[in-house]
Amino acid sequence: MTAPKKRVQTAALLFHPMWGNLAPYFKIEVCAGDGHKRPRFRIEVVAMPEGLVPRALELEVPCCECGRTISPIRYRRSPGNKRDSNVGHHLYYACACPLSVSMGCSRGASARDNYQAVKHAVEASRLPVVGQGELFVAVAP
Repeated sequence: MTAPKKRVQTAALLFHPMWGNLAPYFKIEVCAGDGHKRPRFRIEVVAMPEGLVPRALELEVPCCECGRTISPIRYRRSPGNKRDSNVGHHLYYACACPLSVSMGCSRGASARDNYQAVKHAVEASRLPVVGQGELFVAVAP
């Protein structure tokens, strides 16, 4: 008998030392018109400086479901574009194994909870913070 899989309960990226550098470039895109009660969303990485892109792509965290080491910042190829080069493609965030490795990891409650945690962290990083009678904007370092 094999041991049951151990789920990673936290959004590992939020505790990574690079999170503060990455958060300003995360954009939540709601998938409009898909008929769900809770609209689905995806997390894109936009306008990241060229110097930060290689570091972001080399970043490694555990998969939210199985714990396998993954790269959470990935290239999204444009529809119909089958080039081998990653040039000109968009970056996005994923908390689970690539579909080519495991279909199940990205389909469960762990993935849903991790995406929600990152979404809330991104939204919270953009909220105004009031202190000392002035209005400050919270920005990730």
